[in-house]
Amino acid sequence: MALTNEETLTWNDALYNKYVRPLEAEHWGKFVAVAPDGRIMLGTNPYKIDIEAWNAFGDEAVMFEVGDRESVKPAPIPRSNAKNALSPRTSYPIIKLYEQYGKPLEDKHQGKFVAIASDGRTLLGADKDILFNEALKVLGNDILIFELGRPGRKE
Repeated sequence: MALTNEETLTWNDALYNKYVRPLEAEHWGKFVAVAPDGRIMLGTNPYKIDIEAWNAFGDEAVMFEVGDRESVKPAPIPRSNAKNALSPRTSYPIIKLYEQYGKPLEDKHQGKFVAIASDGRTLLGADKDILFNEALKVLGNDILIFELGRPGRKE
């Protein structure tokens, strides 16, 4: 039986208070995935933690940014739809990923497209469709595509 929105928020608050709050002093701003049984996974790259948590804990894991009670729940990647390879996880801080790996490329490559892999590797291109196909070969399925200079617009 699925939880209502209110029950989910209460559950997430309980997880945060029990497993994440004790990490605030030492790990503020990092990301932590919490399994229902209390196992945790901690790191600085939200995309990487989300993928690793999905693989280790399954779809019941909840991810938080330490110090921010807003939760992010991993979602499955429908392999039958190649478009979903662009955004396999829809609820994590995409802007932070762009700020860390895409923004440094803006000065020299404004208006081009960048594919960003979960581990921070990047690939540039002028055409988003060509870049997408090349990025799948070079970087794998866990990528996001951005137009440099427009972080809110993910293709």
